Amino acid sequence: MSAPDRLQEEVAKYCNCYHINPAFQISERFDIERDLTAYYPNSNSAGCYAVYTGSGELLYIGKASNKHVMGFRLGNIWKLNADKTAYITKKDWGDKKPQIIRAIPVNEPYEAPSLEEFLIMKLQPPCNTIGRTKRDTASDAD
Repeated sequence: MSAPDRLQEEVAKYCNCYHINPAFQISERFDIERDLTAYYPNSNSAGCYAVYTGSGELLYIGKASNKHVMGFRLGNIWKLNADKTAYITKKDWGDKKPQIIRAIPVNEPYEAPSLEEFLIMKLQPPCNTIGRTKRDTASDAD
């Protein structure tokens, strides 16, 4: 199963387990190298975002909840050069290049931290250091 399909599956599990209605919808693929001059997906919303390599490897799950919307958070990772090309300002990505974003807006800002923690636990993205622990089968929401 591809990483975006796993993300979709886990978001659906979360929404089902916690009776989220309407269920969270994941944005279309946003390619930083191609789309950065446009607005980030769901840029004015609270929620979570998944960062992938160009080949689709999940690198990081982040959140924007009460203080800052997703556009603000993503804008702290990528900036535009004078020639309108993207450059990465922060985060240790190792030898991986982040390029694709998928945004998950939530219904209420307080849902973002919970969804983020759930997705990190389930998907174990390598660039998340907090929340990546051995899975506790007693707390898995399957």
